[in-house]
Amino acid sequence: MKLINILNILLLLSGCTTTNDKAASVSVIYGACAILSLILLVIYCYAIRQKEAWFLLLFCAIFVANIGYLSLSVAQNLEEALLANRIVYLGSVFLPMSVLMIILKITKIKYRSWLPGALTAFVSFVFLITASPG
Repeated sequence: MKLINILNILLLLSGCTTTNDKAASVSVIYGACAILSLILLVIYCYAIRQKEAWFLLLFCAIFVANIGYLSLSVAQNLEEALLANRIVYLGSVFLPMSVLMIILKITKIKYRSWLPGALTAFVSFVFLITASPG
C-alpha cells in the first residue's frame, strides 16, 4: 500500500501539465534521487567500519547512474543527451555485477578467484559496445 502511495505522489509531480513542466518536475525527481544516492554513498564511506568493496561499487554505480539520468533529463541538445546516456550506461553496467557478487558473498557460495576479473572485463566490454557511437 505504501508503494502505491509513493507512486501516486511521483505521478502527481509529473501529472497532466505541459511538456516543459513535466520535464522540470522529472528533473527535480532525478535530482532528489542523485542527492539521496550521494548521501547514502557518503554515509557508507564514513559510517561503516568494515567496508565491502562490492557494496562500495554498488553505491558508486547507483550514484553515477542517477547523475546520468539527471543529465539526460536536462540535456539541451543531442550531443549532451548522448553523453548523458553514456554516463547512465557506465553506472548501469556495474549494477548487476555488484549485486551478483554481494549475493554470492551473503550466501557464502564459493566462486573461483578469476570470476570478479572476468566479470569486470565482460561488463567493461559491454560498456564499450553500448557507449560507442553507431
